[in-house]
Amino acid sequence: MNVPISSLSCLTPAQLHALKKGGFVTLGDLLLPPSSDIARKAKISLEDVQAIIGSVSASIAPQPQLLKTFDKGEIFTAGDQGLDNLLEGGIRVGIITELVGEGASGKTQLALQLSLTVQLPYERGGLGGSAIYLTTSSTLATSRLQQLIEEHPQLSPDFCRLDRIQTTQLSLPKALIFYLGQTIPTMINDASLGSTPIKLLVIDSLASLFRTTQKMTSAILFERSKLLNEISSLLHSLGNKHRLAIVVVNDVTDVFTNDNPTTSRNKDEVLYKEQARWFGQPALSYSNETKAAGLGLVWANQVSARIFLTRSGRRKVLEDQAGKATASSASDDYERDTKRQRTDTGVYSVQSNQGGETSSIVKPPTLIRRLDIIYSSFTEPKSVDFIITQSGFQTIKDSVKKTADLMYFGGNVDVGALEVDKSSESTADPIPDDVYEDPILDELYKNNEIEFLEV
Repeated sequence: MNVPISSLSCLTPAQLHALKKGGFVTLGDLLLPPSSDIARKAKISLEDVQAIIGSVSASIAPQPQLLKTFDKGEIFTAGDQGLDNLLEGGIRVGIITELVGEGASGKTQLALQLSLTVQLPYERGGLGGSAIYLTTSSTLATSRLQQLIEEHPQLSPDFCRLDRIQTTQLSLPKALIFYLGQTIPTMINDASLGSTPIKLLVIDSLASLFRTTQKMTSAILFERSKLLNEISSLLHSLGNKHRLAIVVVNDVTDVFTNDNPTTSRNKDEVLYKEQARWFGQPALSYSNETKAAGLGLVWANQVSARIFLTRSGRRKVLEDQAGKATASSASDDYERDTKRQRTDTGVYSVQSNQGGETSSIVKPPTLIRRLDIIYSSFTEPKSVDFIITQSGFQTIKDSVKKTADLMYFGGNVDVGALEVDKSSESTADPIPDDVYEDPILDELYKNNEIEFLEV
């Protein structure tokens, strides 16, 4: 806006002379005031002013870019082919990707995995960079990171190391703002001098910084909105200027419905809770308790991709292409080390006919979780089932569904072979908490002949 208008070739000498007499020197002087003020000061007609502004705007406007030449930017793998396909390649640099869900839904597990996959070389799907992992309510789980390095099929100590993850714990929003504005730019500049530039920033979790026991008031909400805007502005600046991938973990809040018919409101009034279901929660809930992404509309407007992770409560016996259970080694892991990181695979103990001794069944059921892409700037809303194992985050083959397939059409929702009638007055879960898709194990469980042990 400080560009002198005398340097613009689109203006004629007569136009430049009139504008100079009116006191218009820079581009800002010309484009910011109302057209009527320019016409009065420069002593020219309003039509001439509009013609000048039109020609100046056309000369400084950037040329449209064809989509086929649009730069998608850098992308690195999430460590799972199914999730990469769902995200059209993986995690993108320069935007804010949000992982949101209730406790123990897999948010931190996926974030930890990303802090390692970004270290992979380009030929293996990574960016050959390091990560900054900021925690707000706990310290970084280094033992889990080391386990992922050793057991994840795509990771290796040759490419992934703990000393390529810089971490600190912050407990106040102001501390995070200072860190984003002052400390991280210095860290990025220092790392750029070496061989492993910083390419990923993780905040786990942002919502923890804004938890309060105080009664929510307009003043508190205003201050929170102000801080969130400042934080998001710094995140966008870091992502764009330094080409960082930004991953922010968020928590959920309970959604309470008011079905009181006596509540009066204007028929044209649009309630936030009625609109938030389109961008704040999955199309299908596996629980009677509805959850929605926290931090409200202010934060939602700053996120480029919202990924919602859910504990579905379902269990299923998963088999690989060879017909063997994917978690067949779970019993060995359990006996070897009962204090290892908790995962979704379980072990069954079955009472045998010889002296009441127990033995392990080879095919244990696995806890199924759900990942939903609520919205994204680069892919359509979809969902997929996944599990958390000792080797990391794994999607389940052939479980991808488009969100449109989970919406109600004609009163029904189709989830695989499951059909739930919307008109039914039943409030039961659409999928029971314990679904064992193996007739033998299911019968044993019902007859109390097996015992389930969590690993």
